[in-house]
Amino acid sequence: MPGAVHVLPVAADPLGHRWRLRSSDDVANEVRFALEQFPNIKEVFFDDDTFNYRKERTIEVARKLQPLNVTWSCTSRLPPTTTP
Repeated sequence: MPGAVHVLPVAADPLGHRWRLRSSDDVANEVRFALEQFPNIKEVFFDDDTFNYRKERTIEVARKLQPLNVTWSCTSRLPPTTTP
């Protein structure tokens, strides 16, 4: 997309190398930094297969992004299915 600024690094390597799940504080702080550096940002988009890897972390990220008053969205993989 023309004019798009990609600030947040990728958490997972598509080639199957080791990866780390970033803390909700780290994600929120980096979004805060991006908003300070680029005040015209209207939306933050996460393209991360592991975004919803841990339900608790996903909820924490959402709660920590809420006070920043920025629209955000993400694409992610569906979690593994469980048997009832």
